[in-house]
Amino acid sequence: MEEIEYIDGIKFIKVSGISPNRLPDKEIQVRLDICSSCPFKKDEICTKCGCIISVKTSVDYESCPEGKW
Repeated sequence: MEEIEYIDGIKFIKVSGISPNRLPDKEIQVRLDICSSCPFKKDEICTKCGCIISVKTSVDYESCPEGKW
């Protein structure tokens, strides 16, 4: 059975017992700034991994597929 957790109204499914933690706003903004000029950004989606950028940049265990953050 999958375990579900909501952070800021976004649904996360816990994988292998990993629980997502929301990063501080400052760190999220740094990630968003890096993504804003990335050639893989299309609207609000990362075309490299398919994730929604605003969600991916706010979770502590996520990382950029290009290693930028």
